[in-house]
Amino acid sequence: MFIEREKPESLRRRIERQRQFILELLQKKGRVSNVELIDMGIFRAAARIEELRKQGHIIDTESVGGGLFYYTYRGFNPRQEKDEATVYMMRDGDPRAKKSMMGPVEVLTRSVFPESQFFHTFLFFKNQGVIKNPVLYVVTMKNGEVKAERVADTVENRKRIKDLMRECDLVLVRRVSS
Repeated sequence: MFIEREKPESLRRRIERQRQFILELLQKKGRVSNVELIDMGIFRAAARIEELRKQGHIIDTESVGGGLFYYTYRGFNPRQEKDEATVYMMRDGDPRAKKSMMGPVEVLTRSVFPESQFFHTFLFFKNQGVIKNPVLYVVTMKNGEVKAERVADTVENRKRIKDLMRECDLVLVRRVSS
């Protein structure tokens, strides 16, 4: 079997052309689907969209189901530093109905709430990057009473958290840098 490999410079030019084409198409039409882009020969559209987001373009992704996605162009924000977050969505009582998304906070908030009729619990976490000197933030809810504490990330505290999971209605643990 022979696999032809593209030279790095040629690949960079092709990626840049695809990125520019997608941007111009989004700015012109406002909304485009992944199927349209595949029909145009762009098979890695999600990667090009992510690169455009990193440049400051605000693009929403909407999953319609069955592998169909719509990308909607919202504008340009030249801000260099973005608030990145992770959101976890769960349907209460059904551990199989979990979904997680990562990305800019403004994009996540717009894309999460249309799905709110299916998911009941939304947990947003600001991304920390590299964790140094980790500590655990522990939030518990038992009989409607919520408690929060900050503890060292030790074996003893992890065992205590395991016990809390049996006793409480909700246990949320987030590992962050101190």
